[in-house]
Amino acid sequence: MLNRIEDDIDKKQALQGWKLTQKKIGKGTGKKAPLLKREAQKLMTKCQSAVPAWIMPVNKALESLDSKNNKFDIVIIDEASQSDISALAIMYLAKKIIIVGDDEQVSPSAIGIDVDKTRALSEMYIKGNIPNWHLFDMNSSLYDIAKTTFPILMLKEHFRCVPEIIGYSNQLSYDYKIKPLRDGSSSPLKPPTVSYRVDGLRNGASKVNDVEAENVIALMLSCMEQPEYAGMTFGAISLLGDQQAKKINNLALEKLDPKEYFNRAFLCGNASQFQGDERDVIFLSMVDSNEGEGPLRLTGEGIGKSTKQRYNVAASRARNQLWVVHSIDVSNDLKSGDMRRDLITYAANPKSILEKTKIVNAQYESPFETAVGRNLVAKGYHIIPQWKVGSYRIDMVAVSGDGKVAIECDGERYHSGNDKVLEDMERQTILERLGWRFIRIRGSEYYRNPQSTIERVISELDQYGIEPEDFNEDTEVILNYSDLFERVKIGSDRILDEWEKSRELAWK
Repeated sequence: MLNRIEDDIDKKQALQGWKLTQKKIGKGTGKKAPLLKREAQKLMTKCQSAVPAWIMPVNKALESLDSKNNKFDIVIIDEASQSDISALAIMYLAKKIIIVGDDEQVSPSAIGIDVDKTRALSEMYIKGNIPNWHLFDMNSSLYDIAKTTFPILMLKEHFRCVPEIIGYSNQLSYDYKIKPLRDGSSSPLKPPTVSYRVDGLRNGASKVNDVEAENVIALMLSCMEQPEYAGMTFGAISLLGDQQAKKINNLALEKLDPKEYFNRAFLCGNASQFQGDERDVIFLSMVDSNEGEGPLRLTGEGIGKSTKQRYNVAASRARNQLWVVHSIDVSNDLKSGDMRRDLITYAANPKSILEKTKIVNAQYESPFETAVGRNLVAKGYHIIPQWKVGSYRIDMVAVSGDGKVAIECDGERYHSGNDKVLEDMERQTILERLGWRFIRIRGSEYYRNPQSTIERVISELDQYGIEPEDFNEDTEVILNYSDLFERVKIGSDRILDEWEKSRELAWK
């Protein structure tokens, strides 16, 4: 008993000593910092078992724990997709490790790193000694490295957003596999997504759009006047750099009551700054505008999917309502396949994607058919699986207006073997007499190069007059209409008018 009491006292002293030492270390830049860090490691060796579970940032864990003397039964690393390879050392502390991350969200960015020097060091020290040695750079996350070796378990249940909000990310990044568990009726904010066009202009080469910034704050102030938004938190995200975020935040500090600013937990930044965070209501500022005659240059997924990752994070931070504020004529300014176009279109009509999700998750007869169907739906095509024609079934049918084209996936168990091939050919001949047109996809072709195969199918669909479902300007007005939306819009217009009158008086 006496030994246990003495042991407890020793642990308590070590624990309190460690806490005080950490305070003295501070930012870790002082002259005594190296000495204090060594002392903190010694104290941690004594007090680790005093606390059953330790929670700390990766850098603090590496700084405080000694891999020789501090071992944990289980180490859980959260947001591992944001941790660069310097976090690999944390694995020395664990008997077992759980790495939690999402490679569809923002990854580390090696800004200011000498790429050539890093490559030379990798070739000198780890080439030939470590599998996939070329992946060990500052653009790879701990999650990226871990998934090359360890099994992956995808968590599909989603609790944060109402279905209409998470639907965008579901089709963009998760192949329609996410299952939203929140009911849309749990939020009083209707509509859950809003595409809000303003007469804005990007300021030349800068990444600032003053009109969008003012509209974001005016809309937010108007929302705060409505009873449906009582107690709700707000955030704003710039989809194009930090300058617009700073502009919006400065306006918020100027126009909002300080108490309201903090009570509403207002946060403004870029997508990476919002990763792991959330708000009840989020405003996205597109920033871009088009002053030229033709459409804007296409914004694709970006190098290493960086743009796609940013859009995924930005569009999934809102729990109850997402506003996409933009200065773009979708039909004329943006090309098909542009990330901006897809986001604006979705915000105007989320139900179209939710319907596609149901179609994609319908019963296909093979993983091959499922992969092809999901790929085509992601490209905007209306695909219906297992279409019945009398006693026959077609793997899937692409529909556009009154036009239909049959798509058959060959190579799986239902299409292999001489007898099955003959049956397929006879069936196709009969259906072609009835006016059906066919596109056939061999499994070997698809799995060798999925992208080029889908491009070939799209080219044939285009020849048959089958087009992807596109954005309808009239749809935006209809879907965005609600009593709450109208009240917010009227209030925002009033606020903007008041600001304009104040500026005019100041000029006089």
